[in-house]
Amino acid sequence: MVNFILPTFITMRKILCGCLCVTLIVLLSIVSKAQDNVGIGTTTPNPGAILELLSGDKGFLISRIANAADTATYPGLSVEGMMFYAADVDLLMYYDGSNWQSLTTGEPNYWRNNLGDIYNINSSGVVIGGTSTALSFQVIQNLASAVPVMGIENQNASGDVSYGFRNSGTGSAYTMGMDASDGDKFKISGFSILGSNDRVTLDGGAMGIGTNTPVNTLDVEGGVAIGSSFSGAFAAPTNGLIVEGNLGVANSSPSFNFDLFKAGDATGRIGSSDDQAYLFIDRGNTSENVFLGLRTSGLDNWVVGDWGTGGAGDFRILDWQNGAGGNYAFYLEQGTNSLGLGTNTPVNRLDVEGAMVVGSSYSGTNTAPADGLSVEGNVGVGAIGSATYKMWLSIPSTNTTTPWGIRLDNFYDGVSTKYGLVTNVSSQGGGVKYGTYNQVSQPSGEASSATGSYSWVNHDGTGAAYGFYANLGSSTTTGNQWGFYSTGETYNYF
Repeated sequence: MVNFILPTFITMRKILCGCLCVTLIVLLSIVSKAQDNVGIGTTTPNPGAILELLSGDKGFLISRIANAADTATYPGLSVEGMMFYAADVDLLMYYDGSNWQSLTTGEPNYWRNNLGDIYNINSSGVVIGGTSTALSFQVIQNLASAVPVMGIENQNASGDVSYGFRNSGTGSAYTMGMDASDGDKFKISGFSILGSNDRVTLDGGAMGIGTNTPVNTLDVEGGVAIGSSFSGAFAAPTNGLIVEGNLGVANSSPSFNFDLFKAGDATGRIGSSDDQAYLFIDRGNTSENVFLGLRTSGLDNWVVGDWGTGGAGDFRILDWQNGAGGNYAFYLEQGTNSLGLGTNTPVNRLDVEGAMVVGSSYSGTNTAPADGLSVEGNVGVGAIGSATYKMWLSIPSTNTTTPWGIRLDNFYDGVSTKYGLVTNVSSQGGGVKYGTYNQVSQPSGEASSATGSYSWVNHDGTGAAYGFYANLGSSTTTGNQWGFYSTGETYNYF
């Protein structure tokens, strides 16, 4: 029973399948005679299409190949117009008669869309306006115009126009672009957004480094180092500047470390070499002053150089006293080399207007008499001096016009005692003491007079007048006492 039924069932299925195939062939033949296209899911296929698929909930599934490179394994696929889906590169491919190409660009398509975000899976570079690049992204333009190569635009006036750089490994980020919250200034920021940690700011024609409010062509907040060896190696002073090479002010070709040059204006040069360092100031105009001003605070200042009244070219150090004129502390006259201290009209090699003190203990401690001189050590006049004598006067033999060693004129008109010369000797030692000691040496045969001490009295009054006066007083000494002592070979006068 079973054996009979199973063969019969198989035979009936074959008969049924054969009938269905015949029926399908007949139907297709009828359709092909009625029209030369086919519609699936529609009874009215588009007359311009040989096949139209229509469904509201189904798609069209094309043949799939796991690896696009396998096309060489299946030579039957390489028929012009053949299509398949390459799963390894996620592309629809077609054969153009010579090569397999991407259905969308004619080349493998590396662009993807992820919910509106377009991205590229190419491991090489992307080039716009060219066919090859060694860069990850390159835009090439060959236009003889000022059209920007690439533009970025934000159509929302409240938003920034910027692009950023980020190292995902270190987290470092920089952003550059227009900051809408700060007047559309162009900025480079050391952060992922503009307006935070701004490093460089462009505001019209002003650039700020370290500041986002530049008011000059270049504003730098912090120190500056200039020079190939200085930059990146030495820290400038706080808010200061260090320059490795020459610095020119109003000078496009500086020859010195600091070189100012401007025709008709004050100029100065500061230079140095292996054996010298110098400051050179050149006015460039013979009718103008050349000076260096030193100011401590307010208007208090000193002026050094060719300034004020006097001969042109004379060197002065002037206490300017708040700009209202001042005193010549130091005046050196050009040509004569006459030096004036306190005066700008020196007539001698050294003229001092006021008092003068000489000596390490006297100077800065003792006040000299008005317009006078106080000397702490010994003095030599016409001689180099001596440690023995407080004052040594020497008249050279060549002096025939002024034979006097010391001349004292006392023009006192009072009624008290007048002295031309006073000597006071007070000593407890056992040696010889002299109030005044004169030694006269005259060559043999000399006819002129030689006088150790000479006194001339011209007195019209009624009181006593002395050319020389000696008061011995009282003493317990047993030795000789002389008010005046003179020895001579021929004549002795008293």
